[in-house]
Amino acid sequence: MTQGRGPVPLLWLAAVVAAATAALAWPTWRVEGESLANQRVVLVDISDSVVRPRPSWLPWIREELARQAEAARSAQQLLTLVAYADGAQVLEQSRTPAQFLADLRGESGAPLDPRAVGLRRDATDLAAGLQAALLSFEPYVPVDSSFVVIGDGDRGRAGAQALLTRIAAGAGNGFERVDVPAAERVDVALWKLRLPVDPSVGQPLAASLEIELRPPPTSPTALVLDFEIDDAEGNRTARAEVDAPPIAGPFRVTVDLGPARAGHTEVLASAALAGEAAPDPLPPNDSARAAVRADGLRVLGLVSSADRRAQALDFFRRGGGPPGVQVIEVEAADLVRALPLLDAVCTFDLPLADLPSEALVAAVEGGAGFLRMMGWNHRNPDRVAGAEALESIMALRSSRPSRPPRDVLLLVDGSGSMAGEPFEQVERAAVDLAGAAPADDRLLLRFFTSVLQPNVVLEDESGRGRAAVAERLVGARAASGPTALLASIEQLAAERRVDHERAMLVLLLTDGREAGGPVHERERRAELRSTFASTDTDLRALAVGPRADLSTLAPLVARPEYLSRVADAADLATLVVRAVADEDLVRGPFGLERAAAPDSGLVAQALDAASEPPPVELLVRAELARGCELAWAGPRGEPALGLGRVGLGRVASLATLPQADWAPALARGPSALWPLITWLCARPGGGGPRAVVEGDWLVLRDLPADARPSLTGRLRDPVEGQEWSLRFDAPAPLLRVDERRAPWPPTNFDRRSVALRSVADLELHLDLGGARVLSIPRPLPDEFERARPLVLPVPREGGSPDSAQRGPQRVWRAAALWAVAVASLGGLARLLALRGIKLPARPRR
Repeated sequence: MTQGRGPVPLLWLAAVVAAATAALAWPTWRVEGESLANQRVVLVDISDSVVRPRPSWLPWIREELARQAEAARSAQQLLTLVAYADGAQVLEQSRTPAQFLADLRGESGAPLDPRAVGLRRDATDLAAGLQAALLSFEPYVPVDSSFVVIGDGDRGRAGAQALLTRIAAGAGNGFERVDVPAAERVDVALWKLRLPVDPSVGQPLAASLEIELRPPPTSPTALVLDFEIDDAEGNRTARAEVDAPPIAGPFRVTVDLGPARAGHTEVLASAALAGEAAPDPLPPNDSARAAVRADGLRVLGLVSSADRRAQALDFFRRGGGPPGVQVIEVEAADLVRALPLLDAVCTFDLPLADLPSEALVAAVEGGAGFLRMMGWNHRNPDRVAGAEALESIMALRSSRPSRPPRDVLLLVDGSGSMAGEPFEQVERAAVDLAGAAPADDRLLLRFFTSVLQPNVVLEDESGRGRAAVAERLVGARAASGPTALLASIEQLAAERRVDHERAMLVLLLTDGREAGGPVHERERRAELRSTFASTDTDLRALAVGPRADLSTLAPLVARPEYLSRVADAADLATLVVRAVADEDLVRGPFGLERAAAPDSGLVAQALDAASEPPPVELLVRAELARGCELAWAGPRGEPALGLGRVGLGRVASLATLPQADWAPALARGPSALWPLITWLCARPGGGGPRAVVEGDWLVLRDLPADARPSLTGRLRDPVEGQEWSLRFDAPAPLLRVDERRAPWPPTNFDRRSVALRSVADLELHLDLGGARVLSIPRPLPDEFERARPLVLPVPREGGSPDSAQRGPQRVWRAAALWAVAVASLGGLARLLALRGIKLPARPRR
């Protein structure tokens, strides 16, 4: 009866089986358009705040990850593991649960440890973890997937809301939060330190501290609070012991640090458990710093680079310092926060681009003073883009002789005698040269060993780009081989005879050790000097390494000062910058002269008519800005000291440095500058407008009586470079005619729209009659510091069921799939038997 049916029923049965299998298996493996289904993404917080207070965290997290693998197995999901702290890294990508468990147990290597990644762990950034997960799936978007966050409550989740919303847009995605166990070691966190606002001299300096113990204690716990106090009278310390109450969350403690002193006071507070308790698991959050200002002294903030700091402080402390002025050291990175407490700022041989340009300009416009002491770092094309606004208010602006663009060649000895520390110094020199060379000069890099190798032109438009290329090229080489120093220099000279259209500055970095010993051919050396002089080639030799042979190098340079022995890497960097900046200097020694009558204009206000300008050795070539006055000048009228006014503030530029190689007389007798410092620190009108947050109001004080102010603001995150504009209601008058107030926080402030990873800066800008006269950088107020809660989005309606429902459905699908497969195979076997086709029998043992 079945003989005539042919193969058609068999084909139809195979097609039905394939269709049923595909329909049931589709949710497990489908990739639809740009969607990727059935993933389980586990994000683990490995930051110090989670791991260090919990010594048993590693075994616990391994057990939890094993549970996540079993959950993925039950839901037929692939598993992806992401570790996050200050950044994120994908550790496992789309692994089957069996593969993941094998990695977790270390079957093919070390057991999985989520901490074994190269991340900084002093911060928590869930947004980075989510971003890393999404990038690992590109170009697909996860759908019908589970996202599991394992961490400590809502910590570190600011900024993650937008990414969570994006993930929720994928149909059927579900979210789960797993909190780590309670901390096993007590962490003392000192969240805030506040000092009185505008205290009077002699008033108690009451420090208010906000402290939290985690986990919260079950009984009163003794704490030790230590204070380091730095004020105009010196450094002192204080200690207090307090009991932490058995409560959850922060509590406040107030400690009297004695009477407030005149001028600037900075307090560093630290908190620790009393007794022989285990070390605090998170030392970075045990301390806080705050500063306050009292009347009685003017305050000058001194900003310098690390290698100039000792010289700068020594100058300002000679003879007791400027009378009536307290000089404090300020890091460039902290200057925005320090500005409200300063009367003036002085930079000591620091590039303007290292400073917060906009904030400084606004502070000067509002009444602050600014003194720039110019030296070797008077310009830096590598970073000049951020300094235009600050450059525009300077009384003197650096200049250089008008000349066509030139070539700057870094000629590097790559032979074996340079191996080790000398060649490591060369790498830094290449980077510093690339950053300091003028942007219109062509920067060349060239190596020599037994032969002179071809030029490498660093053609990036920005100094920063050239520095990166130079670092890569030098770092990729290893010093080896013999040295042919004189032959290489002769080859360079021969090339210059053929092509010397552009002037060239050559910086020769070598130890001077020739393969065959020192070179004594006097005629050859004289011919080289003659060739370089006739082809506009300026050769400077920098002898590196402890065994450098100066006798070989001295005959190669045109002047003795063009040969320098390098002491260390920092010294080499200084010499390279000086060689490039040499054309920008006027060399002495010569005496400075008065450029204006002692009783004229700003000069009469800023300088002592009885004191004479000091002699100098070096002067930065500069030009006087329009509208400014020249106080001191060189014998040919070279500007040396310029004075000017900007808004309500005052500026001065000194084209030399008070140190031995620039102005030794000024370094020994600094009193010639003290009247200038006093003038710069004398704010008009008792200091100008001020802003104070009092409860729900922002109060403006010391305003002109008839002022009609308008107030705007800006909130800036210095780490991420993000900023938010703030809009205030028109400040309303109070009882005093010189005060106004506006609601706080500002009208358009919405904490949900602001995500901060760090302590941010708040800038307030006050306009009086169309002229901006105030910028008040302030520490971030409470309302901005509070972390907003994480909102887990609801999956999009109309999509696949959420993660709580998908598991049973997948089990049903799998069971149905197996049932269809078994029934189909049984039917197929029956059909084959009816057609007389026998399957091979299993052999018997």
